Amino acid sequence: MSQTPPDYFHPSYVRIWIDEQIRGKRFKNCGYLLMGSLTRGRGMTEETIYLPRCMRNSFEWKGISSVSQTFQTELWASGKWDLASCPKDCKFYRHTWVSRIFGFVPASWRWVKGELKPFFDWYAKLFGGTQMLIILLLILFLAPRWVPKVIELVKAIAGK
Repeated sequence: MSQTPPDYFHPSYVRIWIDEQIRGKRFKNCGYLLMGSLTRGRGMTEETIYLPRCMRNSFEWKGISSVSQTFQTELWASGKWDLASCPKDCKFYRHTWVSRIFGFVPASWRWVKGELKPFFDWYAKLFGGTQMLIILLLILFLAPRWVPKVIELVKAIAGK
């Protein structure tokens, strides 16, 4: 396990270093542990560095209490990578597969909404009777065993 900070200008080296720290039990395999980037400088001297980032801001820093996000970034950028670790009893720990599920479901829902939006817009513009006819036809074709119950419901509504 490498204690020296990686070349933080290359994201793959930082990711390898983070994975080594997870295997060494210094970091946890947590869904909130990500690799972030920070752009420093302006114009021609602009550079991007890559560094570990806890989305819940719960890294423990050896010998330093209550570290702000800005100060954490400065510690990372100055090469003090050996001071950071995940707390032993982190209250925000979430396994990575749980984070994947929580990320997949909203993304899937956004995709479904985007694909079905034109249909729902078209359907909303129809007259109420046409909407009911479409629903009844869908029931007839997709769930024929419900047809007798739908007929009973229509008769009850009509008062016959």
